[in-house]
Amino acid sequence: MAPIEESEACIVRKLIAVAAMLMAGWAVPAAAAEGIRWHETLDAALKASQESGKLVMLTLYTDWCGFCTKLKQETWPAEAVVEQAAAFECASVNPETTKGSERYDNGAYPRTLFLRADGEVVSEIPGFLPPEEFAAAMGRVHEDLEKLTEAETLAKPLAGPEGDLALALKIGSLYGEIGRTKDALHWLAPAYEGREALPEADRATVAAIYGLSLAADLQYENCLEVLQPFIEAHAAHEQARPARFQIALALAKTDRTAEARDLWQALVDENSEDWIGKASAHNVQLATQALGGQQ
Repeated sequence: MAPIEESEACIVRKLIAVAAMLMAGWAVPAAAAEGIRWHETLDAALKASQESGKLVMLTLYTDWCGFCTKLKQETWPAEAVVEQAAAFECASVNPETTKGSERYDNGAYPRTLFLRADGEVVSEIPGFLPPEEFAAAMGRVHEDLEKLTEAETLAKPLAGPEGDLALALKIGSLYGEIGRTKDALHWLAPAYEGREALPEADRATVAAIYGLSLAADLQYENCLEVLQPFIEAHAAHEQARPARFQIALALAKTDRTAEARDLWQALVDENSEDWIGKASAHNVQLATQALGGQQ
């Protein structure tokens, strides 16, 4: 079937609480860069981070990546992006030709990661974003650092998630908000499995956040097993509409395109003006095309 629009999958992060890169000419001397000053290596950026106290902005790219070129040409020169970049030690790396970034390379490009001086990932911007959205995401990074610090502080006295399920839900939610999906699932899975021990309000919340985190991890079947019962039991929950959008995406990704289209259409009928309605309307068109125009 035709690919369903997944720009809103960057939304998964937004749902739980959201592109980046450069290319041709990456290894440009810092003095020659337009606005943004680039360190030539990740090690150099990390060393500078230790001295300046700034976070590192690491961009991963490849020479064959079209969106890498698009980001470099359309996003990086923008004044708002250049201004935000001054708050970071910036480095760009082609993992296919340069060693040192293996820890951060997941095979998807472009990818921008924000790191502490110790190399720990604070948050990331996956894929391409236009200037205004990219600058806005950069502006949220220091808030993400506060959330990461809070999550680490809360987790420190615990031997594991099972030790305090309510706290595990809080920690998992914080990791989910900053896009640390694997960490979010580590804490949320036990909280979800033991949800009957949680207050009733938390049972709905953990189901929503856990299901959305599974979707962010591309575990579509597991996502459906969690989010569909959540919707049946909590149709009025504040996360119900985002969850239904994600259910539709999971249905499309598991070859249930007609069901996905019907659910997206229902979301459009309810509200065509919010981001869910607009994304759903686009996906209805794609799903209809994939179904050969069937009604």
